[in-house]
Amino acid sequence: MRYGEQVFEIDVPLGDLDLGAADLVAQIEERFHRRHEELYTYASRGQEVVFVNARVAAVGKVAPRGSDAGKAGSAAACTPRGKRQAWLGGWREVPVYALDGLKPGHSLAGPAIIEAETTTVLVADGDRVTVNALGWLDITLR
Repeated sequence: MRYGEQVFEIDVPLGDLDLGAADLVAQIEERFHRRHEELYTYASRGQEVVFVNARVAAVGKVAPRGSDAGKAGSAAACTPRGKRQAWLGGWREVPVYALDGLKPGHSLAGPAIIEAETTTVLVADGDRVTVNALGWLDITLR
């Protein structure tokens, strides 16, 4: 949350609020004012309060996966979509893989680059990447 003119947000714990309360918005705003005062020694109760985002944490038991959780799902070789020069103590041409093109069971050795819309993973020389059953990259460092 933040005041309307602020360019930064602060976290405001809301865990024990009654979400069905008639004055819920007023309670949230008051929590923000108190939290702002704790952090910055003042509150501006006349200013607009902006609720920027909410984070939710859930705690519970997850059923264990079967013994096949780590087994490979694809025996096919993964194919790079191209090559690129990368600085690895010197310029080297390395294969570039699309993350969404890698499937469970795929494995590759570094050096390599794995690209996605939101991240790039550099696999160093001697490191090994295996895509697990959940589609995550398990990286074994040399």
